[in-house]
Amino acid sequence: MKYALILSLFATPAFADCSVGTNYDDELAQIVTQMQLSQNALAAQDLSGEMWEIWLDAPDELAQAMLDEGLAHLSYGDHAASRFALTELIEYCPDYA
Repeated sequence: MKYALILSLFATPAFADCSVGTNYDDELAQIVTQMQLSQNALAAQDLSGEMWEIWLDAPDELAQAMLDEGLAHLSYGDHAASRFALTELIEYCPDYA
């Protein structure tokens, strides 16, 4: 919730300025190929962790703060606050989501 004040200071037009972020297409393609060739579930699970590291890298600091806040609320079981933060993230960075 500590980012709620920051979010409240931004008007809707500011949310149109989400940066593109890092392009992980090649890395994701390699991971998917490695998963398809995995000999066991443990190897595939490790690769899944690598995918999550990529997916959890938001395009900019504000998007990362929204993502972190949403995930923190989710881990505490506060689904309403999590949904609010993640909805703001989607509105700010629809291509990231």
